[in-house]
Amino acid sequence: LSCVSVIMVCGAMVFFPAILVVTLYNQFFQKRKKTFQFFLCHHKTGAGSFARLMKMELENSKSVTRQVFLDCDHLMDLEVLFDQVASLTETLVIV
Repeated sequence: LSCVSVIMVCGAMVFFPAILVVTLYNQFFQKRKKTFQFFLCHHKTGAGSFARLMKMELENSKSVTRQVFLDCDHLMDLEVLFDQVASLTETLVIV
């Protein structure tokens, strides 16, 4: 039983610092990619069709590597809209 305890303590002494190093590396040195590369905000009646066309063109572009947010496609809860724009969006486009 004491041998198992020694192995567990030694494993923890190796495992936890490794997790700490990986976490710190991800936090400080790796650029975090946001979920949405573009967030399209548009006037509902005046620019809805144009926003849809813009989304289609952006998605076909080779330089766009992540999702394009258009409210009628992705918006499930209006209360989290500001959080999605602030923390998950790289570029806000207002049409």
